[in-house]
Amino acid sequence: RVTVGRPAASGASWVTVDTIDCVVRRAGLRRKVGAWTVGDVVELEGMLRRRFWRGSAGLASRYEVEVTSARGLARAA
Repeated sequence: RVTVGRPAASGASWVTVDTIDCVVRRAGLRRKVGAWTVGDVVELEGMLRRRFWRGSAGLASRYEVEVTSARGLARAA
């Protein structure tokens, strides 16, 4: 999961963040991504997918990024 901060809206006293679920299928890439820690700045490339399933409350869905490449850029300040 990746968390992306958004600039605060004018006059707002809070910062909004988005969390994006990511799926990594290749083992080598999974090991690389698994070494990242909170605060790392990363670049991901892949496809946006919407998954559907039928749950107890009916049809449900979520968006996720199917990652094809990734790299760590820096540690956030």
